[in-house]
Amino acid sequence: MHPAKLLSGLIGSGLLGWTGPPLVHVSLAAFTSPIEVTHAPLDEAEDPFEVESFKKQLHKIERLGKANEVVFWDDLHASLAATGAPQIALVESVLADFTTDRAQLSLVPNFPSHDPQLYPPGPKRRNVREGTGTWKRVAKELIDNSPPRALPIYYRYDFGAGEIIVLDKDLKKEKRGLLALEFALRGFPIDQDLAEAILLSRLDEKRSFEKEANFFAHDYADLNAKAYDGISLYKVWSHQIPLDVPNVDLRAYAKLIGQTDLPVKISEKVKGAWYPRMSSSLYDYRSHRHAALAAAAHFLQSAPAVPGGWASSANVMHAYYALLGVGADQGSGAMIAAFHDRGAGIATAALDDVKAIGDNAWNAGNARRDELAAGRLKIRAAAIAAMERALASKGN
Repeated sequence: MHPAKLLSGLIGSGLLGWTGPPLVHVSLAAFTSPIEVTHAPLDEAEDPFEVESFKKQLHKIERLGKANEVVFWDDLHASLAATGAPQIALVESVLADFTTDRAQLSLVPNFPSHDPQLYPPGPKRRNVREGTGTWKRVAKELIDNSPPRALPIYYRYDFGAGEIIVLDKDLKKEKRGLLALEFALRGFPIDQDLAEAILLSRLDEKRSFEKEANFFAHDYADLNAKAYDGISLYKVWSHQIPLDVPNVDLRAYAKLIGQTDLPVKISEKVKGAWYPRMSSSLYDYRSHRHAALAAAAHFLQSAPAVPGGWASSANVMHAYYALLGVGADQGSGAMIAAFHDRGAGIATAALDDVKAIGDNAWNAGNARRDELAAGRLKIRAAAIAAMERALASKGN
């Protein structure tokens, strides 16, 4: 392949079966574990709640009135606690050590496209605002539009900034009961998104890929110097399409990650030397990011829809967590320590450890997974019942 092309479709999960980093042109098949997932009780992609109906139910509760809403919130909170769903205790255990004032959390950080004035030469880049026709076309063509997770996300860990952020600027104005109901109707305890973000911040606290995370967090710009607000290089370069890399971005990469000033004229020889490094950086960083997402999500959920082929490792991760003894009482420390030690290769190491124990480890993992799946159903049922009681009470 011509060295001026960088294939960003590097799907590798960084788990089993990978023998080395990709070079310029690599296409890796989605990871498949030797342990087949024969039981995924509640796959997020198959959520039974229709969005339109869901919004209608929220609107009904919103119109309860202040007094009725207080009663509803108290009832919902008590009903959820009575379910005994293990994820409720897991979320509470993670939040117990979180001392940051939520009101002080930042909004989504701004990572504009790399500046031609900092990494010259190059034409001034023109911003394409989010929501415009051109922006939507690029988002459709250059971003992997996988189904979103069922878990509502108000808080998120931002790998580029290395901090927990708030996605919704109006979050502080949300009615507490409505927010709890939104989570519960989807089968999640309120603040599970924050708990997951906290875990991710701890898994990434060594910031081993800080430079790569920062570089790839910047907005994507095409060869016509159009920069697309909010569409990161990470999102675009992780898609399965060949891309031309503007020289400005190449110079920025060489400077920020390679501590090297590239010449004004970028020759094919220079591209041939640096493009494989960019490709390898993306692969290694994405493998770390996917592994962290999977580790955090599986701590709280039976079958999370996380990227990178991790669905095939759900049974392995639950068996490993059971083996580590992590939980609401013991905390997440052993899981975090294992991730710091093994990184993106945690699933491979986990599989070896679990296989060494045998059936007892698999049975304990299956029990953990099934308890989380059953807990999600209990949370949903409790939410629906509380909602029905609130609406019936208003009608009397």
